[in-house]
Amino acid sequence: MTNCSVCNTGFLLVGLACSNCGVTNCATCSAVGSCTSCKPAYFLSGTGSAAICTACSTNCLSCTSATSCQTCNSGRFVKANGSCAACSGGCTTCTSASACTVCGPSYVLSGKVCVACSEGCLTCTSTTCSSCDTAKNYQLSNGVCVCLGTVVGNSCQ
Repeated sequence: MTNCSVCNTGFLLVGLACSNCGVTNCATCSAVGSCTSCKPAYFLSGTGSAAICTACSTNCLSCTSATSCQTCNSGRFVKANGSCAACSGGCTTCTSASACTVCGPSYVLSGKVCVACSEGCLTCTSTTCSSCDTAKNYQLSNGVCVCLGTVVGNSCQ
C-alpha cells in the first residue's frame, strides 16, 4: 500500500490514504460525503452532507447558480442576465457581441471587430498576409497569398 501526502481532485486525504469524496463532480471535500467545491462547469448547492454539484448552464465554464454564469466557453461572453451569448463572427474572446478582444485564425482585429484575412491567408495584419494555407495550394508572395493551382470559383485547386 502506498502512503499519500496529496490527493487528486475529488479525493480527500484520510490518514495516509486518499478516499473518494463521494459526491459526483466534487473537486474538494472536508470529509467523505461533504463537498466544499465542485469541478469546473459545476456549482455547489447545499452544505455539508447535503451538498451536491450541479451543472452550470450550456456554454458556461463557471457559475454560482444554474442561471448565473461567471465565465463562458471560448467564443462567448456573459450577458447582464448571467447567461452566455456568442461573440460575433471570427471572434474567440469578447466582452459583448460588438466588442471583440481576440480573433480566431484567418481573422484580424480592427477596432473591436474581427475582419477576415484575404482568401488563402491564415495570418494577417489589416493589409498584409504573413502566412498562407499551403494545404489549399496558396503561397506567400510580397504579403499576398497567390494560388499555385487553378482558381475555381473562389477557391484554389
